[in-house]
Amino acid sequence: MLTTLLSVSAVYVVAEPLDLRKSIDGLALAVATSLGASPLSVSVYVFVNRGGDKVKLL
Repeated sequence: MLTTLLSVSAVYVVAEPLDLRKSIDGLALAVATSLGASPLSVSVYVFVNRGGDKVKLL
């Protein structure tokens, strides 16, 4: 997994809180619709919940 992280082109932190009960498909849909980016790119998207105490990466 470390080699995968080293090949990441960019890391995007999503400023708006998101419901982290979403599955990976829900997060991918949020990347595609809200950010207008491809969830299959070599970028990492960081999502936080409303309380700011939980994080998910895609």
